[in-house]
Amino acid sequence: MRLGLSLWSRLARRPRQRVGDGAALARDRRAGVALITALSMPVLLMSVAMGVEVSHWSAQQLDLQRTADLASLAGANAYGSALAQGDTAAQAAAAAAAGAADVAELNGAAGGSRSWSPGAKTLTDNQITVLITSGVRNAADPAVQVTVGRAVPLLFARIATTGEAVSLVARGTAEDTSTQQWSGAQPCVAALKTAAQGGSGITYTGWTTMSAIGCSVRSNANIVETGSGGWNTEGIIAAGTVTIPFWVSNTDNKGATLTPHPNAGTIPDALASNPALTAAFKQAAQSTGSQIACSNQHCGLPEGAPNGTFNGSYCSGQGTGSVTCTLQPGSYSNFEVTGGGPYTFNLQPGMYYFNGNIDLTNYTTTNGSAVTIVTTGTFNGANTFNFNLSAPDATQAASTGGIAGIAIAGNSAATISSSTANACNNTSTIAVCGNPQVHITGVLYFPNGTFSGQGSTTAASSSCFELLAGSVSLSGDSGYSGTCPSLGAPGFGSFYSAVTSVALVQ
Repeated sequence: MRLGLSLWSRLARRPRQRVGDGAALARDRRAGVALITALSMPVLLMSVAMGVEVSHWSAQQLDLQRTADLASLAGANAYGSALAQGDTAAQAAAAAAAGAADVAELNGAAGGSRSWSPGAKTLTDNQITVLITSGVRNAADPAVQVTVGRAVPLLFARIATTGEAVSLVARGTAEDTSTQQWSGAQPCVAALKTAAQGGSGITYTGWTTMSAIGCSVRSNANIVETGSGGWNTEGIIAAGTVTIPFWVSNTDNKGATLTPHPNAGTIPDALASNPALTAAFKQAAQSTGSQIACSNQHCGLPEGAPNGTFNGSYCSGQGTGSVTCTLQPGSYSNFEVTGGGPYTFNLQPGMYYFNGNIDLTNYTTTNGSAVTIVTTGTFNGANTFNFNLSAPDATQAASTGGIAGIAIAGNSAATISSSTANACNNTSTIAVCGNPQVHITGVLYFPNGTFSGQGSTTAASSSCFELLAGSVSLSGDSGYSGTCPSLGAPGFGSFYSAVTSVALVQ
């Protein structure tokens, strides 16, 4: 018992040691951080190294993509240029592929030995592949697809892989878009048939100035003047030759000297695909209406008032010295005035279909506003022929019928035969002669026929008259104005050419 107390006393008198001495604890923490840092350093260095290497790959990828894009654009440009120079599509494809590969190599892509496959339209050149393919935006357009590759050596990444390099690939696709666009002044006299189609172009034997205000004279064949009249127009343009006597003055509407443009290529018929005209020609061909036939002061129409026949048309004064007829829109067969006169025809607004010829050859005056006449036959106006007709505008056409901007239209290629009243004594499809007074506001459209204007006066509206025919023969005093798009007629130009553009599409 005494021994136990002595041991306890000694222990109680022994100084107590403090736990967690500051200096010792600090020494313990520094050692731990150093150890952790030492263990983590290889991982940290590897992470930094891989970040640098991946950034290098990204820079290389961007450079490679730039090369692919530039090469594809160059190839698409080369394709369009080759076609413009008259190359075939196969030749253009080969030129485009070679041009694309050249630009790729100039921008650092690895070339070497080129191989061109015409069938596959593919060029291979080491790390460069060029494919001529269909367009992305429009399958009808060509596109140039360039694929370039590059092997980028590994630096730090070798530690984690057995490879020596990483393979990068970039692809660019450029499409060659070619669109046809109109340019130049609006033609108000146009011969639409080409020489290959039998068109004779435009011939002019006038003795006064041929005026085309704000518009041009355009032929898909030749233009020939054999008279002494000058030209006052915004353009004299022909697909073939332009022959004008040297003593004749050619000026534009401002009085400046005008240089003709021969060999200017052809233009398409801007009205050929007009749905309203297409439907009207079809309707006229199916028409089974009655004939209007006037001779010896009788036209065969009801006298004094409509009686339910002839679409409600009627005449007054038949059998007397002067006959006045009120004509209503609808379907008719022929419209012939072969004797007697004078006759006055007042056409009410709307659409008139004639499945046959129109012969107004004896002292006739025709008046009509907001009217469209469509015929399947010929048109002949002669012997004191007065014709005053205006086409409907878009609002009038929607309200009363007719085709906006179109005054008279026909799709016949027939000629005025001896069996009809061929007072103009020619073989045209549309002929006016014998001191005619023609005042038309709108478009006269006979794309398959020949127009012949003869006599001391062939005057047109000062506001809008376009003469569009297969071939055109003019004499006398002629005046035209190409502002018919204001009535809703299709607008077009003196030139129709391809405009090519290239763009990256992928």
